[in-house]
Amino acid sequence: MNERGPQPGARSEARPGSVVLRAAAVLLDSAIIFLLAVVLVGRENLEHGMGLAVYLGGWSLYYIGFTAGMGATPGKVAVGLHVAGKQGGRAPLDAVILRYIVMLVGALLFGIGTVISILMVMTDPRRRALHDRIAGTVVLAGRPADLGGDVRRE
Repeated sequence: MNERGPQPGARSEARPGSVVLRAAAVLLDSAIIFLLAVVLVGRENLEHGMGLAVYLGGWSLYYIGFTAGMGATPGKVAVGLHVAGKQGGRAPLDAVILRYIVMLVGALLFGIGTVISILMVMTDPRRRALHDRIAGTVVLAGRPADLGGDVRRE
C-alpha cells in the first residue's frame, strides 16, 4: 500500500464482524422490517393473524435481496459489516439463500439455532455462525470491494 491506497491486486486482511455488531445489525434490520410491515399492511392487519406471514415474507425478500444485491442488509451497512463468499467477494445467490434458510430454521426451532450460532460466533476465530459454515460465507468488517471497499481474501 502506498499514499494512493491499495494497489490493484494487493491483498488486505479483512476482520471478521463481531457478535455485538452482528446483533446490532439484526436489531436494526428487524426494526426496519417491522416499520415497513406496519406501513404497508397496517397495524390492524398485523394484529389479526397476518403478522407472522407478512414479517417472514418481508424479511425473506429484504434479507435475500439486499445481501445478494449489495453484499449486506441496510443494518449491516449501518454498522460496517458485509457478507462475503468463500473467496472474499460477494456471496453468490445460492449461498445467500442457503444462509437465510439455515438461519430461519434455527430461529424457528425455539431459537436453538440462534443460540448455537451466537456461541459459534463468539468462539470461532473467523466469527462464523452455523449458517455461515453451512453456506460457505463469512461476515466481515468494512464494505465489499464492489461497493467502494478493498476487502479481498484468498
